[in-house]
Amino acid sequence: MRVAMVTHFPKSPGAVRGGVEGVAECLADTFSQRADIELSVIAPGDAQHPKVERRGRYDIYWISPSRLPGILSYWTTFRRQAFKAIRQIAPDIVHFQGLAGWTIGCTYPFVLTIHGVPELEIAYSHRRLRKLREWLVRAVERRGRRSSPNIIVINRYLTRLLSKDLAGQKWAISNPVHRDFFAVEPNPIASNVLYAGRISRRKNILGLIQVFAKVKSNFPDAVLRVVGEAEDGAYLDACKQLASQLGISGAVCFPGRATRGVLLDELAKASCVVLASHQETAPLILSEAMAAGVPIVSTDVCGIPHMLENERQGFTFTPGDLTAFAQGVSTMLADHSLAKRFSESARTRALGEVHPDQVVRQTINVYEEVIAQARSQIRSGHA
Repeated sequence: MRVAMVTHFPKSPGAVRGGVEGVAECLADTFSQRADIELSVIAPGDAQHPKVERRGRYDIYWISPSRLPGILSYWTTFRRQAFKAIRQIAPDIVHFQGLAGWTIGCTYPFVLTIHGVPELEIAYSHRRLRKLREWLVRAVERRGRRSSPNIIVINRYLTRLLSKDLAGQKWAISNPVHRDFFAVEPNPIASNVLYAGRISRRKNILGLIQVFAKVKSNFPDAVLRVVGEAEDGAYLDACKQLASQLGISGAVCFPGRATRGVLLDELAKASCVVLASHQETAPLILSEAMAAGVPIVSTDVCGIPHMLENERQGFTFTPGDLTAFAQGVSTMLADHSLAKRFSESARTRALGEVHPDQVVRQTINVYEEVIAQARSQIRSGHA
């Protein structure tokens, strides 16, 4: 089976920026272990990349950046160049990861995996013309979602939220986690609290720092490691300034963007993973933490309740309840027996839901069904 995957993709192996890149690389690496799959990846590139890169057993077709703003180019110039690469590859099926606007006008059998709702994410941006950007992206994404005949949804939250947009066939398949995370041997450093992901307003790092200040008053040796790349330099400065104002700047670390290897090491040393987001679909870091056997303290927004169960794999709290959130982190740091039970439950659930071998089997079953339907339609048309 010849598969073309259109997606954001790490510019170098393991250097993941965002959940979609992590999912796509995990799928690509797992596909490459199968003799029955011939994979090509089509992804936004930059000036430093060759047009085609061989990585392992698959090719990556890097699409050069456009002079247009990303909000315009992704469904115009990028889409046209991606379709050109698809024609060159001549796949049996195309798998679009993330942006529905990429799919508009695709004539090959295809599947769209919806990873999030971009128009909702823009709502937390402070960039210029936010309302206009939000309106435009909603219009493009809604058109792509409504015209997609085959859709993979990563949790029930999306099915409910986008019910009017998802007219095609739907399959529920969780995002996979790279098998390296299942091999982590937890060796937590006492009171080591980990956040990993984008440093942004939507992720509510300011609220997380306020939570940690409450935790710090009971655990003087506690450290909060905020591992990730800042979307907005001004927001990162505000986070550092708040930590300084609260007198905890020495205990809040910002090591920057991490490769997969660095994240594996961070998870091994973490007492718990924390997430205080305002809006999420299925944050990959929570699945990675569960695979690594690290308990979680998180807000219960959007798709998160479909990923972990409160008081089974960790604690979840309503957004804005910083006191309860801080109490949850404190309990996790103080009660090692409870943390161990959460750890074991998290890893068990991850093995059953997000192991890459299982996810790839489910995904290939979808491919085979879509291809069979497309061939049947062609035969019917000829008849």
